Amino acid sequence: NPGAQTICSGTTTGILFSGNMPGISFGWTVSNNNNIIGAFAGSNDSIVQLLTNTSTGIQQVTYNVTPSLNGCVGAGVNVIVTVNPTPVLTTNVANATICSGTSTNIVLSSNVLNTTYTYTASPMVGVVGAGSGIANPIVQQLTNNTLNPLQVTYDITPSANTCDGAIVSVTLTVNPVATVNPSQNSVTICSGQSVNVQLSSNSPGAL
Repeated sequence: NPGAQTICSGTTTGILFSGNMPGISFGWTVSNNNNIIGAFAGSNDSIVQLLTNTSTGIQQVTYNVTPSLNGCVGAGVNVIVTVNPTPVLTTNVANATICSGTSTNIVLSSNVLNTTYTYTASPMVGVVGAGSGIANPIVQQLTNNTLNPLQVTYDITPSANTCDGAIVSVTLTVNPVATVNPSQNSVTICSGQSVNVQLSSNSPGAL
């Protein structure tokens, strides 16, 4: 009497049969569910079938398993398999390039209700404020402590009903904030004269 099972879309069932006598054979039929691919009738001492849930909701199929021995057929047993959908992650990045000292804004969504999002941050050396966690949206204030643009990559995993979807990576560029270095901090001139103060910056490409 095998029990009910719950699996994720794209994984296999593992229904094993046993009987009270040696030599029993088992056959089964399966209920029709247009949202499930891979379920079919057959005969064996186990049902190992890869099931795919093509919908965004939880789906079920029922296997009716019948034992037989020496031409005598026993009572059928129903085995219900629940197939949870796999969430598909969509990201919406407000700005792929931000300035040092400002915040990310990565909005996450999924085709499956009640999806949670786990992310791992991989910042380049010199970026402060990037961390891993569970959140939606991903809002983190990032600081670039160098003079050059640096990147942070977020690897995001969607999860719903204990089923993980494919990881999606989002890479952001964090530009440094330009600093200005005047040649003189204070200048005194007479009316009608021109000011000549040279400006420079430690940041490459500063205008």
